[in-house]
Amino acid sequence: MASTAQSNDPLHVFFFPFMSPGHLSPMIDIARLFASHGTKATILATPQKITRFQTILNRDQHTTNNNNIIDLLVLDFPYSEANLPENYENLDTLPSRNFSCASQYKPHATVSSDTELFLVPGLPHPVYITMSQMPVRFFGNLGLHEFFEKFMEAERDMYGVVSNTFCEIEPEYVKHYEKLVGKKVWPVGLVSLFNTKALDIAERGNRASIDKDQLLEIGLGLESSKASFTWVIRDSYGDGFLLEDFEERVRYRAFVIKGWAPQVLILNHSAVGGFMTHCGWNSVLESVTAGVPLITWPLFAEQFYNENFVLNRLGIRSGIGVKTGLAWGEEENIGVLVDRDHVEEVVTRLMGESEAVQGMRNRVSKLSKLAMAAISKGGSSYVNMVLLIEDLLNLRRDRLSKSE
Repeated sequence: MASTAQSNDPLHVFFFPFMSPGHLSPMIDIARLFASHGTKATILATPQKITRFQTILNRDQHTTNNNNIIDLLVLDFPYSEANLPENYENLDTLPSRNFSCASQYKPHATVSSDTELFLVPGLPHPVYITMSQMPVRFFGNLGLHEFFEKFMEAERDMYGVVSNTFCEIEPEYVKHYEKLVGKKVWPVGLVSLFNTKALDIAERGNRASIDKDQLLEIGLGLESSKASFTWVIRDSYGDGFLLEDFEERVRYRAFVIKGWAPQVLILNHSAVGGFMTHCGWNSVLESVTAGVPLITWPLFAEQFYNENFVLNRLGIRSGIGVKTGLAWGEEENIGVLVDRDHVEEVVTRLMGESEAVQGMRNRVSKLSKLAMAAISKGGSSYVNMVLLIEDLLNLRRDRLSKSE
């Protein structure tokens, strides 16, 4: 009788976000997506992390048409065991980044230099990168080998993968990944589109992180382009790193934001005609959703792969020309990678009316419509969400029946 009662209870899903801002927002949105489908959701997080999404959950709780409240389970962060000062619970707040990651495949083993192109094997389409663009350069010697070994061991026992993407943007890669891991894959994105309230959208933002000398070149290049722009820089830089009268010179066509900026809200403004980004997957998806073409400036991790994808598969970007990735923690000490003249050239080209640019705008506009259709009732992501919940309910039912 007990197992019968349990099988009729609402599905209960727990969420444990990785300690990085880029992983946190999508995970919270997925939890809210589950809750909107009648599933009980509980988020496990440390106190500092909870402060980053608490207000969104509070607004959900006070929405009259939402009876599915998300629970929070507060975890104490083991500061002393991790040898960290108190209140350092996220990667973007760590006082030091001196923490390697083993590559499963080594197609780069035969190249003669860090800048020689090689073919990444086993993908649906030819993808060429260099050693200097590989994620391993980003992680360097951070001592994460044991972490990734445990991560991959846990993946071998997983039931499936929930992915923040949608089938229409990368159908071959969804099928390829499902075949590669031998598990079920449910693309349920773009999960950021679950945010329909203005305040929720406004809280989806980012902070800029790049060397001061490079920022100076960006600023002067933007000024020379004569384009109107919104520019986000680190608040810690304060005033004076640019020419003192820079903001005054561009004040009728520019808005400089120091610190955090509501990225999604800005991207969805009708005046925005392009987005210069480091090509994190969240930013790529947010730009696609807004129907805005990209100027790509990858720095590390998987960003060069993403740049390759939006150029060769989606055709919605103009590259800034960066060829070499960075190690973690070098963002603010890299010097000048792209000078002001090249920034001016790329911005002017993207904001122009050439046939190539119009093609980019048409393609990203179509992708935006496909993204909206995917999350709508009957769309691919909506259907995948329903199928995911049904699969989990069946899995629970099978396990309960075996325990009788």
